[in-house]
Amino acid sequence: MRSGFYKGGRYEVRSGTMVDLIGLAYGVDGDKVLSGPSWLDMHRYDVIAVAPANTTAPAVKLMLQNLLADRFKLVVHPDKKEMPTYAIVVGKKPLIKEADGSGETGCNFKVEGLPALGSK
Repeated sequence: MRSGFYKGGRYEVRSGTMVDLIGLAYGVDGDKVLSGPSWLDMHRYDVIAVAPANTTAPAVKLMLQNLLADRFKLVVHPDKKEMPTYAIVVGKKPLIKEADGSGETGCNFKVEGLPALGSK
């Protein structure tokens, strides 16, 4: 998607999915948009709209919300839902040691039988 921009009374979103448009209209990340039909994240849309030149950003969001409700019959339900998450935490006996700064820096990725990256 080429993100929504508003300039000189013209608002444009190019190649946005419905999830992208919902994210722009309601100020949420696309991964927080749950449920709905599968096409929400497949079909792409262009939005080209005209608004008065002095329209504020919150007013543009509200206009996009109204457009989605009118044209797509979109109904949203804000909800707080617990979702599973994962975290990397330090165990009881961490085996990682802090570097003393004397060793070589950088990532030296090597694969058996292939030269190291960056070597000739």
